[in-house]
Amino acid sequence: MDYIIDHINYFGVTHHNTPLSEREVFSLTEDEIKLAYSMALTSGLNEVFILSTCARTEFYSYGSSDQLIDFIKKLYHSLHRKCDFFIIGFIIFLLLFVNFISGCSLPKQDEERNLYSLKNFSLIQLEKRGKKLFKLNSSDATVDPLTNNINAKNVTIIFYNKNLLFNKISSKNCILDKENNKLYLYDQVLLDNDSNSQSYIRSNLLNWDMNNSNVLLKGNVFVKYYLTELKSNSATYNRKKDMVIFNEKTSYKIYKNDNVNNQSIVSLMADKANIDNKKKAIIFDSVKNQVESIINLDLF
Repeated sequence: MDYIIDHINYFGVTHHNTPLSEREVFSLTEDEIKLAYSMALTSGLNEVFILSTCARTEFYSYGSSDQLIDFIKKLYHSLHRKCDFFIIGFIIFLLLFVNFISGCSLPKQDEERNLYSLKNFSLIQLEKRGKKLFKLNSSDATVDPLTNNINAKNVTIIFYNKNLLFNKISSKNCILDKENNKLYLYDQVLLDNDSNSQSYIRSNLLNWDMNNSNVLLKGNVFVKYYLTELKSNSATYNRKKDMVIFNEKTSYKIYKNDNVNNQSIVSLMADKANIDNKKKAIIFDSVKNQVESIINLDLF
């Protein structure tokens, strides 16, 4: 049974989370549904169920989540529909959401708040054109079926673009606001990269409006960038420019090597600072172009 549950996929828009003008783009007629089933057979999608009414259009499948994504994109492309897949936002595929305490059971429902509790939860977030943006994994999550908003714990977010300075985010708690396309993380927030252990960001909070590239970081922001360290109360990571931007007073230290007991060679204090990863440069800016600096010549 656990193998079956692992391979159940869902994709859909409903009147609970998508306005009529946008639902109409995804709506399918009876003939279009017949076409879709025919296309599913040729797409290698062996088992799929499609529901399309005035209030919703939903796809359920058994198999690979990638297969369902590709199938839906091909279907609407063949129908000459310009679909904004970011409206829907994500494809949920549930991993072991049943509890094997006494046999098999459906997800636990919170009757007072009408929420569903899921174990070992995963989802794939899509960009506007249906391209995969990131995969989110969580040990425990609650889903509001009316809004699709998700509260998750022990979260790891892995971006499909591996060329960025930071392509992974983790935290103890996460809120995915589906209605506003916003992502909130708090409690031990960490941005890092599996292939670059020399660079990472730690902060108390993360706020990302997924309609743009700016990831906002607040509270005890600490950035390790190779042999340098920067500290500030807030910063912004621009994913498009691959740049970390500090708009408040920022302290900066550079070390001779990675030894944690090292004394810094250079210490700076600036009103603003930018890390431009594409240029591998750090730029400082202060009032009247004055940057307070301390250089320890004994360590050169």
